[in-house]
Amino acid sequence: MRFALFIGILLVAAILIRSFATDDDGKLLERIDALEAETARLASDIARLQRPEPPPAAEADSSSGTEHQNSAPNWRLGAGLDGKPISIVEKTFDKASARVEALVRIEAPLADLAAWPSQPGQPLPILLEARDIGGGIALQQPMTLLRGTRLEPGAYLHIGADLPPEVASRLGLLQLRLEPPQGTVSTTPP
Repeated sequence: MRFALFIGILLVAAILIRSFATDDDGKLLERIDALEAETARLASDIARLQRPEPPPAAEADSSSGTEHQNSAPNWRLGAGLDGKPISIVEKTFDKASARVEALVRIEAPLADLAAWPSQPGQPLPILLEARDIGGGIALQQPMTLLRGTRLEPGAYLHIGADLPPEVASRLGLLQLRLEPPQGTVSTTPP
């Protein structure tokens, strides 16, 4: 948006300069034309770079059973991670390192602040459930705080978990859910 405004201002300036230019030999006008052409080329390059590229086609060998190994797991977010009190801003799974990471934003005051760690490296009340390609639960573990310690609305936390390689190689679904505060009962099915 800022770039488009910048381009618009440049074009208006070029038009104003052109209308008031008194350059007899036309060198100023040639330079303005070259500037306009360069601006248009840069704008088209930026537009091309902002378009998402299609993902590369996964090469599957159905005879050896590696079809799933090249695909990313599906994600499911449980209650409490849909914007109240927390929203997931970004989530990633790196198959090479068998690592799950997410950036979460605290949207509303948290119910049980004592359950939330004050230092990186400690477990969070956000549970990661990894299911294999057959749908069975392969692993359940709490996510770990990697960065961020503020817990008020508007704060961001960087969280993560390392999976065993044997779980990561057969991963079909990653589910994140907020554990209910101590002394309450969850009504969300697992």
